[in-house]
Amino acid sequence: AVLLGLAAYGWLVVSLKQREERIGQRVAEAETRAAPTRAAAAAVRSTGERWRGLRDVIEPRRYPLLHLDHVARVMPKGGVVLRDFESKGAEVTLRGQARAAGEAFEFVRLLNADEEARLFGWSMPEPQVAEDGGATFEIKGAMR
Repeated sequence: AVLLGLAAYGWLVVSLKQREERIGQRVAEAETRAAPTRAAAAAVRSTGERWRGLRDVIEPRRYPLLHLDHVARVMPKGGVVLRDFESKGAEVTLRGQARAAGEAFEFVRLLNADEEARLFGWSMPEPQVAEDGGATFEIKGAMR
């Protein structure tokens, strides 16, 4: 019975070893078949990375002049003055002055309500109110 058990164990070891060798051969064959396409795949990956790097330049939604146009269209007449406009791809910062804090809040409301300006989520911390009632504000927009 011990010899029969050892023979069965030996047969199992030999068959597993043969299976491992067959799998190794298949892996080697697959590696050989894949080798010619590796260079092409690397070139495709490299091209994709270059196109992603150009996204800010070729995607119209990221053009700073387009962002400024959206802001200028919704700006309230006469009550708000922009002193600084900064667009960094997916983020826009507006700094300016308003005759009153309420006009600055109205400006943010108009930005968030405008269909094209809603490309960004607009937010503004409390404006700084001067003694004469005027307000200095900073509005940030993050692309959605």
